[in-house]
This record gives sequence, C-alpha cells and structure tokens, in this order.
Amino acid sequence: MIRKIIFSFGLGLMMIVFGFLLHNIDMQSFLIQFIKNKLDVSLDEHFRSIGFSYLSTFLLFSGVVTFLYFLVLKNKFTEFHFYVASFCLLVFHYCCYLFVNARNYPVYDDQGAILEFLLNYSNTSTVNEKICLIIAPYNESIIIFPKLFVLGWLKIAGSINFRTLILFNGLLLLFLQLFLFAKMMTKETSRFLFFVLSLFIFQFQFYDDAFWATSGLCYYGSFIFTALAFYFLHRGKNFPALTFAIVSAFTFGNGWGSFFICIAFLLLEKRFRELMMWIPAFILVSIIFFMLRLDFHPLSTANWNLLDNILFILIFIGSAFQFFYSPVIPIIAGTFIISAFIFLAIKKQYKTYPVHFLLLAFIIFSAIAASPLRSGMEPNGLYGLHVRYGIFSILAFTLTVYLLSAYNGFEKKYKNYLIASAFIYNALTGIFFYPEAEIRREKIQSMMVGIKENKFDVGYSTFREDDVEILLKESIRKGIYKPH
Repeated sequence: MIRKIIFSFGLGLMMIVFGFLLHNIDMQSFLIQFIKNKLDVSLDEHFRSIGFSYLSTFLLFSGVVTFLYFLVLKNKFTEFHFYVASFCLLVFHYCCYLFVNARNYPVYDDQGAILEFLLNYSNTSTVNEKICLIIAPYNESIIIFPKLFVLGWLKIAGSINFRTLILFNGLLLLFLQLFLFAKMMTKETSRFLFFVLSLFIFQFQFYDDAFWATSGLCYYGSFIFTALAFYFLHRGKNFPALTFAIVSAFTFGNGWGSFFICIAFLLLEKRFRELMMWIPAFILVSIIFFMLRLDFHPLSTANWNLLDNILFILIFIGSAFQFFYSPVIPIIAGTFIISAFIFLAIKKQYKTYPVHFLLLAFIIFSAIAASPLRSGMEPNGLYGLHVRYGIFSILAFTLTVYLLSAYNGFEKKYKNYLIASAFIYNALTGIFFYPEAEIRREKIQSMMVGIKENKFDVGYSTFREDDVEILLKESIRKGIYKPH
C-alpha cells in the first residue's frame, strides 16, 4: 500500500509538471525539432504543436485524476466519489475543446441537409409541399426526425446556429454514454471499467462527428433511438420499442436495421406472438422506402466485390484505431470485435445483456449494409477509414469490452493494462486527430470574416462554390442563418 501511495503521488506530480512544461510553445518547438531530427521525418509544426497542446491539458487532467486516487489510498476520498469526479473532469476536458472549436458555420452535409432544407421549406406555401420536403430522402437516408428537430429549433430560436447544434450533439454523446454504462457506477466492481470506457469515448478521433452538426444528429440520434428500442423490447414493452425503432429508421439510413435486429431477437427468444406487431410495421416502413427509392441519391454505384466488402467491414468497425491512416490496425481491431461478437453470441449473451449485445449487432449490421455502397469509393475498402465512422467503431469496441468483462471479468486481471491503454489511446487521438478540428476552426473563422464582408470564399462543402454562395446569401437574407 505504501508503494502505491508513493507511486500515485509521484506519477501525478510528474504528469502535472510535464503538462505545464508541454504547454510552453518553445518546449513544443523543441520536441518537434527533436523528433524530426531523430526520426528524419517531415512534420507540420503547426499541426504537431496543436497536438502537443492537447496532450499538455490531458496530462494535467491525468495528473489531477492520479492525485485523486492518491487521496483514495490515503482514505481521504471514497472510491465512488473518485470515479464520479474523474468522469466529470473527463467530460469537462472534452467539452472545453468542443466549446472552443465549435463555430456557427455549416460544413459538408450541414449545407444540404439543414440549410438548404430550411431555405426550401421557408419558400413553400402549401402543407403538401412542406410534407414532401420533410420526407424527401437525403443521399441514401430518410432523415425526417433530424429535419423536424432543426425546424423546431428554427421556430424557437428564430435562426439556426450550428455552434449550438454542435454543443447539443455533445450532450447527446453524454446521454448515450450514461444510458449504456452509467449503471456500472452502482457496482463497486465495475466503476473502474465505466471510467476506462469513458476514456475511450470522450476523445476526438471522430472529430467530424463532433463538429459536424448533421453527423452528430443522425449518428448519435440513431444510436440513442435504437438503444431505446432494444431497452423497451427487452422489458416486453413492444409499443414504445416499436415507436423508437420507427424513429430510428427515419433518423438515419442504418436505423431501419433496428427492425431486423429486433425481429431476430424475438425469434431467438421464441416470442412469436409479438411479431404480429413488428412484421406489419417493418413492411410499412419498407413500403415507404420503396416508394421514395427514385429520390435517393447514392454517392456511388453498388460494389459487390467480396474482398472489397470484407475489407471495408473490418476497417469500418476498427477505424477508431487508424493511427497514421493505415488500415492494418483497423483490420485487426475489426477482426477482434467481430470474433468477440460471434463468441458472445455462442455464449448467448443476448439473454444476459440484451441492450448492449443488440446494439453491437446493430453496429456490425450497419457496416455490412454500408459496404456495397461505400466499399467501391476507394480501393480495398479504404473508404472505411473516414473519421466520421469512428463513433461506430469506438462504440463497438467499448460494447465488446463491456460484454467480455461481464462474461468473465477479465478486467480484474488486466486492470493496469486497461487503464494505461485507455489513457494512452485518448492522448494519441489528441496528438493525431484533434489538430484537424482546430485547423478547421481557424479556416472557418477566416471564412466567416469574409462572409461578414460579403466575400464568400468558402470551403468544407459538397456543393459547387457558386451554389454555396447563393445558399448562404439567401439564408442570411431570410434570417435563417446569421453568421456570428
């Protein structure tokens, strides 16, 4: 015990000292030059400096957490309060970076799915036209509920503020984490794992989802509604379960997969009578999708090459571990997650922890469903490396770890390795991925200065530059969007 006390105090002190030192720009420049000279590599100094700045605050956070653990060892702090405080500090650290970098500017699909939709909606006069706009597909998805959400936001606030939407998405991520794992805090033996899983979730490998309003609303929304459908289905409450499954289906394209998972679960559990509700509802949803099929706009033609599809699925599911943008580690991680899922299915973990198991199945199903439409966009399934898929991957990983732990309690034996891996992973995502978010924020700030001066030299768009300029000007003129 004395060795633990001395070690935790020394480690905490060292982290805080290094955190303060690394926050110094001269120290960052020295380290970057040292790495360049030793490894003989070319490094973007500005990019790496931002990464080291993130690392400095993360070291400070880690040092404070280690000191709190030191107080636990000294019996000055209870273990429960230690994990609550540590989790709150982690979320605060994440939210600070979210708050600093969120900007009121529509990037990529925000322009079409939100701004263009709201502009077209304001230009229509009949109820029929408005309904048609709401149910109209966007790419390969019918996103009725995200559209209704931003419509309600516009009615309440008077204009759409993308910065506020980004911060709201941060709350959705927090809600998802607490919904899935907060119960672990009620058990002394699982509090440690709750904090470890949180370290894997609250980071910026999937910075696109964090700072891309549409991605956050659709991805986080589909996860939350699908998880709620599984939760109520497990409790035998079919009406709310079916309601959330329908909402998920019309929140993002993968949401309709919740029907397949729920029907399969009912069959496995031999709850055949309940299928009388689910199958007609699924047929009805399928009919709606079929009727609107000509309005879908796939980003590519379907690719049925088996190897490309398999590689895409593995890379997609393991993409949260794509350091250096290499597919090797993601393929290994994806293989591990799918192998673990098969093992857990054989052990019938869907009976013991149905919500988590079914959500993991839903993520794997999402990867399989996306593979024909995305695997051909880059050779060898490399499109799965896109960072916006990172939330699918890291959520699949945390669910896998949770289910394996629940099955055999492996975390007790590998406790030190798990906590070290979680801290190192979070730190590495800050070094390798977070700088992209800050560089984007700097460019967006510059673009917004130009917009205020009526100079529309804009970027981060899926539209042609002239079309974006027209969209922004008209949205500003109508008061739908106010750049500030």
